[in-house]
Amino acid sequence: MAWYPLDGDAADRQGRADGKIVGKARPAEDRGGDPEGSLAFSGRDYVDLGQRTEPDRFTIAAWVRPGRTDREQVIFSKISSAEGPRDRWLELRIDAGGKVALAIPGGGYGSRAQGVRTARAVAKGQWVHVAATFDGERAAIFLDGSVEAEASLQRLEGSKGPAFLGARPDATGARARLGTGLEGRLDDVRVYRGAIADDEVAALAHERTGGSGGGRPGRGGDDEEVSAFLVKVDRLLAQFDTACVRRSADLVARVEARILDELERAEQAARAERSGRIAGYLRRAAQEFQAGRGRTDPMSLDRKRSALSGLAESLWNDLAQDLDDQGLRPGAGVRRDDLWY
Repeated sequence: MAWYPLDGDAADRQGRADGKIVGKARPAEDRGGDPEGSLAFSGRDYVDLGQRTEPDRFTIAAWVRPGRTDREQVIFSKISSAEGPRDRWLELRIDAGGKVALAIPGGGYGSRAQGVRTARAVAKGQWVHVAATFDGERAAIFLDGSVEAEASLQRLEGSKGPAFLGARPDATGARARLGTGLEGRLDDVRVYRGAIADDEVAALAHERTGGSGGGRPGRGGDDEEVSAFLVKVDRLLAQFDTACVRRSADLVARVEARILDELERAEQAARAERSGRIAGYLRRAAQEFQAGRGRTDPMSLDRKRSALSGLAESLWNDLAQDLDDQGLRPGAGVRRDDLWY
């Protein structure tokens, strides 16, 4: 849904809605040595992501380097506009003492927030990959790719409201609540629709970093691999569009079956190449197709097409950024053997 590399700014690489830096958050060295690869917060700064609706099933992931652990350090926070008390926050934070907590709105009107917290504390002044997933029942918190806490929580109802990075919105949603600001560094914040699998969270935590690791934070894999998958996805999208234009339910069904088969094969190939990021993209697209399989109403067809176009967009973003970082080199591109015919 959103991807904020925080490479000295608050741009959304997905291109949907850039954040706005409020205060004097400044570029800072990231975990890989890039001198402007993260944002440093003083406790009085934050990033305003605007009004947004998080899904009722989600994943939030980020790299964080807390400058202190003796009080709350908010990573991501959103106040819901749904009916109920004012403590209906959807929030990922570091509590006093260094334990990481996820809080979501309670299950009904008048219910207080519910949540889960790790037993393990994170260290002051050290980078840690923090992620939280919720699939409508199971909530889990991961530290450096490993599950550290999980619990069964009641389902939440997604609702539009203000969202911040590095602080909690106050009751009005117009500014940060005092005393909740992050003192430390934040990098590579991602928000997904749906709870991604545990191994996909681990893949995020172990992607290559900047500096000597090659590439900027949050990216891995080479451009030839990404571009090969991209060409394949573009071909599938063209086949699906053709089936929809002809308005043949039988043709749509055959094309859907072919797309699901190809996505599953591609996911297996990506995992064999140890590209968990690409495998995650492919898996989520396949899940969307599977959920609407056999449905030919306009809304279902649009959702399935959006799944493919979103997959292509993610691959394009990875490829474009890799080329920006590495520069075009002779011979780079898609090999003929990589194409699907």
